[in-house]
Amino acid sequence: MPKYSKIVEGYFAFCFSIQTVYDKDTFTVDDKMGEAEVEFIPLLKCKKMGLKNLPNGCAVKRIQPNRSNCLAEESSCIWKDGDIVQQMILRLKNVEKGELLLEIAWVDVIGCRGLSHIEL
Repeated sequence: MPKYSKIVEGYFAFCFSIQTVYDKDTFTVDDKMGEAEVEFIPLLKCKKMGLKNLPNGCAVKRIQPNRSNCLAEESSCIWKDGDIVQQMILRLKNVEKGELLLEIAWVDVIGCRGLSHIEL
């Protein structure tokens, strides 16, 4: 099921670490707006630290834009409401221009092993 975004008024089709961004049209077919790759490793490493009781907004890790990621500017893994989230602005690829504001978080699902068995 597509996840709708209030920021770009579109939705994302997740396929591993590649996101295809579409606009959301009411009466016509949705248009592809571009693609962006998301690096999940920094967020997962911060999550595996097992941090507790940090003040909201505390930056745990900062990730710099480079040629191997789609970051438009520095991204931060921050403590927000008792958990780690990563906020980022991604520069879209395969399109003339465009950026996507994104916040990701790891959600543990009951019955799944979670991050305990993943080696990062």
